[in-house]
Amino acid sequence: MPLDPNQILCLTDLQGRCLGRVSVERIERNQIVGVFTPESDFAAVRDLFDELEAAVNDQIFGEADRISQEIDRLGLSLGSSGATEQLAVCDVQIMGVSHFCCQVPNLALTQVSRAVA
Repeated sequence: MPLDPNQILCLTDLQGRCLGRVSVERIERNQIVGVFTPESDFAAVRDLFDELEAAVNDQIFGEADRISQEIDRLGLSLGSSGATEQLAVCDVQIMGVSHFCCQVPNLALTQVSRAVA
């Protein structure tokens, strides 16, 4: 699924819940950076992201890695509203009120093949 800056995507977990909307600001290789707007289902996982931010701020990197792995187990993906195609994401971080970033394996290859086509 090719991506464009200013595109709005839904962050979904394995249970199919839309946790929030991501407004894509920029795409850098395999990383997406944007603004996150939570939906009501985000409350179920908000504590994980708050704990990750606290561990990073306190420089407790072993704990941050553990929490990041727990977030990865949520099976998060990004997709446009109503789309059947989803992009699996990892290393998802939601910091502060709305700062969002994640890694998308092989995203750079998808973007390059789209540019060539």
